[in-house]
Amino acid sequence: MELKDIKGIGKKREDVLREAGIETPQDLLRHFPKKYYDFSKPDIFGEDNKYKLLLVKIVQNPKMFKAKGTSFITAKAQDSSGQEINLYWFGQTYVKSTLKIGSEIYVYGKNSPRKKNTFNVVLHKFKENFKTGIFPVYKTFDGVGQAVVKSGIKDVLEHKPIFSIIPEDIEAENGLISLGKAFEYVHFPETFESIEAGHERIAIEDGVIIAHINKVRKISAKEKREFVYKDIDACVDEFRRLIPYTLTSGQKNAIEDIAGDLSSGTTANRLIEGDVGSGKTLVAFCAMYIAMKNGGQSVLMAPTEILANQHYELWTKLFGADSCVILCSSQSANQRREAVDRIANGKAMVVFGTQAVLSDKIEFSNLQLVITDEQHKFGVSERAKLAGGKAVDYISLSATPIPRTVSLVVYGNLDLTQIKERPHALDIQTNIVLPSKIEQMWNFIENEINEDKTCYIVCPKIDDDEEKDEIISTQKMTKELKRRFGQDVVAELNGKMKDEAKDKILKDFNAGKVRLLVSTTVVEVGVDSKNASIMIIMSPERFGLASLHQLRGRVGRAGQKAYCFCVVSNDINEKQYERLAFFKNNQNGFDIAEFDLKTRGAGDMLGTRQHGISSGQIMSLAVYEKAQKIYEDIEKSGKKLKVITEIAENKFSKLLEDIVMN
Repeated sequence: MELKDIKGIGKKREDVLREAGIETPQDLLRHFPKKYYDFSKPDIFGEDNKYKLLLVKIVQNPKMFKAKGTSFITAKAQDSSGQEINLYWFGQTYVKSTLKIGSEIYVYGKNSPRKKNTFNVVLHKFKENFKTGIFPVYKTFDGVGQAVVKSGIKDVLEHKPIFSIIPEDIEAENGLISLGKAFEYVHFPETFESIEAGHERIAIEDGVIIAHINKVRKISAKEKREFVYKDIDACVDEFRRLIPYTLTSGQKNAIEDIAGDLSSGTTANRLIEGDVGSGKTLVAFCAMYIAMKNGGQSVLMAPTEILANQHYELWTKLFGADSCVILCSSQSANQRREAVDRIANGKAMVVFGTQAVLSDKIEFSNLQLVITDEQHKFGVSERAKLAGGKAVDYISLSATPIPRTVSLVVYGNLDLTQIKERPHALDIQTNIVLPSKIEQMWNFIENEINEDKTCYIVCPKIDDDEEKDEIISTQKMTKELKRRFGQDVVAELNGKMKDEAKDKILKDFNAGKVRLLVSTTVVEVGVDSKNASIMIIMSPERFGLASLHQLRGRVGRAGQKAYCFCVVSNDINEKQYERLAFFKNNQNGFDIAEFDLKTRGAGDMLGTRQHGISSGQIMSLAVYEKAQKIYEDIEKSGKKLKVITEIAENKFSKLLEDIVMN
């Protein structure tokens, strides 16, 4: 069966679907509903922030209003309990002429989080035309609407055999429904439980493929160790005596994991995830210290020169400057030449830098350990280039917490360590600031900086552009703050500046000469000012939750009381407000990452949805572990293993290469 054979799909619609990436009947089956409307039973109004179905009677004729170019309809109504509520329709002006006093309608939507006693309507149906049930809603395309998508999927399920890579006997042993039944549950559900069961079965199908890929890649990533580390425990003890910090249990566990890697017969290939301020840098330093004491060189690559400089300065503070160098593009020719010479002759055992360390002109005397920091993909070819073809140990640091499920599924070729606690508990009060409350916020900021507090102000863009929007730039914000607070205490920092200028501004900010630092998200990763206690984020709805969490983590780093203000735009929508509300009430990065996974899905988080790797829902940790077990059963039986290998090589391996560090 081909796409053109599906009922209702002619040549024109086939071309539209192919343009959208739906090229086969199997692709159409994996065009999952983006949401479901629960029309199974009506409820009553409540301020509970839940989507629900209400049966209401209109008690006041609808009225139309306009605000900022958007039309909306409002009408008073009574729900089935007799409670009077305000109904809002956005952009559906036809409602005004179709409803009147006495009309009985079913409305689907939820209460407004910002207006009491208000229900935002997604859709409505007249009582006499209403049918109960669960209705899937699909993304549609030009000329391919909801009805065409649904009928096409139904035709595929009725006429195309659904092949599974899991043998029937193993499927039965593990209590799995058939793959065909799973697609029926997802597209034509009778209950929400059946939707969940369908997605889980499809996720297991994908999980078996991913388990195979990760096993192959993990084996290939491990190389026989050539360099032998000695007295690792003694090195760790010495490191702990030299640093003026008490390690957390999470840091100790991470160091134990690394020590185990370095004492094994194969090279390390480890991902260390840690929440904001969890102390990953010290863990990395311990690994570098072990290498140095054993006569091996190490390199730590950072995504920005600001962060590379901070690492370099901390190392020299702890262990002196004789053992290390920094390499970055802003260095003078003489500085770079001296650093390169010290690396080549082995006098520099520890190297900090950015991508500048990948230069062909740099030769290491005895490189044994490569560490990469946040936001930098660093594959096999680059490692081999640095090490001259030798097998080296590899550690990656990530300051962006990733749900353990995603880590195991996508980074399954790496050994994983997670640091979930911080040396200092953060005490950050987060507030969502509406436009009407901005002046009140600035009055508070004025009092705080008069008491020697320092504050970041993060804006989404550097320059003012031609777009007439409410998004303020760093340039405009800097001018406004200088007028209000004075020229000397306000400075601007952005990625376009030269590194010397950035360094001076950061030093003035750390010293308290600059009290208000206006910036883009250049401060998101790694910038460490212990005294900073206030973070203001303008138009936070424009940032992902991970970025917001990173920004908030820049303040209160010494354990002091701190504040984060999220200044929203007037046009913020309900979904954006919900995400910010969750962010406001949660400070654990792993919880925020899990929420992001639930609300956006792994495909959106990793930018992989277009590859069709997931069922469109969450592959929970339990589901992936079940898929791994089933893969092991298949491997033992030998059944369909060749098919799994072919599918893995043809469909999924390129995807994982694109998004996973090799």
